[in-house]
This record gives sequence, structure tokens and C-alpha cells, in this order.
Amino acid sequence: TLIIIMADHCASSAGRQELDVNNYHIPALILNLPNTVPQKVDKMASQIDIFPTLFSLLNWNYNTNLYGTDILKMKPEEERAFVGTYRKLGLLKGDGKLMVLGDQKVSNFYQWNRESNELTPLKESKTFLNEIISNYQTADYLFSNGGLKLNSLGLAD
Repeated sequence: TLIIIMADHCASSAGRQELDVNNYHIPALILNLPNTVPQKVDKMASQIDIFPTLFSLLNWNYNTNLYGTDILKMKPEEERAFVGTYRKLGLLKGDGKLMVLGDQKVSNFYQWNRESNELTPLKESKTFLNEIISNYQTADYLFSNGGLKLNSLGLAD
């Protein structure tokens, strides 16, 4: 029996910062994986990356419209986490850069300090802004138009 234990962000993800990044640091464990040596992976990733990683570890194919990535194959510059609340959407990169989209087309760009959990405002990066908008808009489009249903993924009967 394969066991996966994964947390979610804490109940009160709102804090004194626009997004309290430390509240999104959640562990995940994959236990009893056949034919593997136990290992600790210390990379920034999201919950959506667990199944592509698991499929890779099991040598199964994972071709899909979904956003997940095999964590074990991520390069440092590819590390990222999607964070947010019911009113804010964020994209955090492995280098600590954080873009937050808010109400009424407001966006804020920060450098996150991992030790102090402080966000320092930065001059907005148009490239990063376009990246986060395209990620969330594409996800919304796929969801709204059936692109994430099992039959569109080749998994339906």
C-alpha cells in the first residue's frame, strides 16, 4: 500500500503581510514507495506537483493539461509555488520573488525573506506579471471550457 500524506495551508492564511508566505510551507510525504531509497527533497513546489512526481517514481506516463511538474526533475529556476487566499492570487519563485494579484487589477511584486518572512516591495516586473496572469487565466479557461475533465485528459471510459 502506497501512502501519501500532504497538508494544506493553515486555516488563517491572512496575516499582517499581503500574503503570509510561511503559512504556505506545507510538508508532503510519500511512504512505502516500492523499489526506492528514502530521500528528502528540499525544493519549492506546489500540491499540484505531487502526482506528476509520484507517476514519475512509479515509471508511469503523465501527459496532461494539468499544471503539475515532476519535482525531482525541476531545475532551481523552475521551482515555484502557487499561493493565495480567496481574494489574492500569488506566484512565488524559488529565488523568493513573489507576485500578488489582488482586486481591481492591482498587482504587487515583492522579495520574500525566508528567515524573517518579510516581504520587501520591488519595482514590478512586467515579465513576471504576464507569467502569473497567463498561468491563472489559462487555468480558468481550461476549467471553464472542460479542458480539465477526465475525457479531455484521455482518462474517461
